[in-house]
Amino acid sequence: MSLRDSFFLELTEKMLREGEAVLVPTRGSSMSPLISDGCRLKVEPVAPRSLRLGDIILYRAGEALVAHRLVGKRGEGQDLRLSCKGDAFTWQAREKVAPEQILGRVTAVRGRWGREIRIDAGWGRILSLVLAFTWPVSQGAYLLLAKLKTGVAHLWRVMLPWG
Repeated sequence: MSLRDSFFLELTEKMLREGEAVLVPTRGSSMSPLISDGCRLKVEPVAPRSLRLGDIILYRAGEALVAHRLVGKRGEGQDLRLSCKGDAFTWQAREKVAPEQILGRVTAVRGRWGREIRIDAGWGRILSLVLAFTWPVSQGAYLLLAKLKTGVAHLWRVMLPWG
C-alpha cells in the first residue's frame, strides 16, 4: 500500500512525529487480503526499537507513504536493520527500511464497511505473526502454481489440433 500526496504526507509525518495517532487511507493491493484498497489504517507513533516481527509499519519511501509488514529485524541502536514486504506480492523482494523512515505502527484496519479490526493485539496479532512467518511458504506455493499453470497451458496448446 502506498500513498503519494505531498501535503498529506507532510501532515501525517508531522502528526506522528509529534505523538499523535492518524487515520491513513489506503491505495493499492500489496497488503491484501488483510488490507485492501479503500481501507483506513489507524497508525500510532512507535520507536523503531520497539517494533516486533509481524507488525505492519508505515514508513516514508521517497515521496510516498508505504505500509508493509515487518519480516526482518536485526541489530540494535544505530545498527538496527529492518526489512519489510507486502503480503500480496509473495515474489517481491524484501525492502530495506532505515529506522529514520519509520513513522508509525498500524494498530487497526477500518474496512470500507466501517468495521475496525485491531491487528496489534489478540487474534489480530496472531494473524499478523502467521502472515509474517508463512510468506516464504506462500511464495513457494505461488511459484509452484505458476509453473503448473504454464505447463498445463503448454500441454493444452500441444494437444489441440489447431494449436
